[in-house]
Amino acid sequence: MFNFGSTRVAVVGGGPVGLVTAVSLQRMGCAVTLFSGEKRKPDPARPRALFLWTSALRALAACHRGLPAPNLAQEIEACGVRIERLDIHAWSGARLSSLPLGALGRSLAQPTIVVEPEALQTTLTPLFVGNMVHRDLHAGEIEPGSWSRFHVAGHEPFDLMLVATGRESPFRVLIQDEPSAQRPAFQDAFVGVCSSSDAAPSRRLPSGTSLTVLGSRLRIWLTPVKRGIAWYACVKRESGSQGPRVWDLPGLRRLFDTSHPLVREVLWASDPQDTGRIAISDVPPTRPWVRGGLALLGDAAHAPTPDLGFGACLGIEGAMTLVSRIERAAAAPLKPDESPDWADALRQYEARHFPRAQRLVELSRAAALLSMPESRMEDALRDLVTARLFGGLATDDLRHILAYEAYEAYEAYEARSA
Repeated sequence: MFNFGSTRVAVVGGGPVGLVTAVSLQRMGCAVTLFSGEKRKPDPARPRALFLWTSALRALAACHRGLPAPNLAQEIEACGVRIERLDIHAWSGARLSSLPLGALGRSLAQPTIVVEPEALQTTLTPLFVGNMVHRDLHAGEIEPGSWSRFHVAGHEPFDLMLVATGRESPFRVLIQDEPSAQRPAFQDAFVGVCSSSDAAPSRRLPSGTSLTVLGSRLRIWLTPVKRGIAWYACVKRESGSQGPRVWDLPGLRRLFDTSHPLVREVLWASDPQDTGRIAISDVPPTRPWVRGGLALLGDAAHAPTPDLGFGACLGIEGAMTLVSRIERAAAAPLKPDESPDWADALRQYEARHFPRAQRLVELSRAAALLSMPESRMEDALRDLVTARLFGGLATDDLRHILAYEAYEAYEAYEARSA
């Protein structure tokens, strides 16, 4: 069915977005080389949990339904924890609102899950059985031939080069004259895990429930993961200050000392060695993402703040949008002397995914600003609005966001076009 022929694809970046792209294209028939990067010591400032919303799993399930087993959506779900609801509490502990994520997922045929990055990597890596190169590929090593063939020393020329190397990707300079810079969000985040073996808190968070607690210029998110409770605490910086309000876990514990009882228990039971601080920023999407057969994916193209938990999800959606356009180009009828128009497929990916990425990056930034206002009066107004209006409005908007079809199979596209 697919006219891949001897199509050679380089995927640069061995994270979740790079891996799902490489596995998907390989199963379709492409000859894929994955430049996964050198193995490094884990960064203490890395995320401890990734939200994978229904829309990401829907895209994976749709793509891999027609490909050789196993189905990626099922494999990823098995290494995560299903989330049935997201509760939002005030600093006092009173519940303000709740989002029915489980019900939304059932209506859309896929759940929302939380997965630890290491578990996701362990699950995805063995599924790629092609040529994996454990070294960092640098932008200066790529010699494009009219941007339709890419030469890397020691490898046969590549027809496509797909880059998923993170928010500081140097590959953007190959496509954009003025690559977008990171925008500071004027907040710092601490991440950590309270292991189920450390203390009782993991038994106090209801099964399948993520919890967000809102304070004065403070916010914390707790979520179940396979090994206990992962948490993400945000601290808004003082107006006009360039430095953080708090530097370490003991300082964070002092700030949250009078908050929700479960929050205190989790922070006090967490290991300082398994805690990291991150200065939060985002990378707004800026066109172009594509030049000939070269395309940016994931955080290399767009990196939201973590406030909505859509970073990994948006990257996977983009990867599946790209895969669907490559599939469509490979399945289109061709004359004997023609080849699939890969460059047009990449342009279609950008045109389709850019508005989605732009919207979610800005929504996430707005969530960061609105959830941590500047005064106690604004705090009280935020809590009142969250309690009276947020649940219904947010559920309706979230349903619309999660119903997004990132992957559209060639057959569905042909039927709709006819």
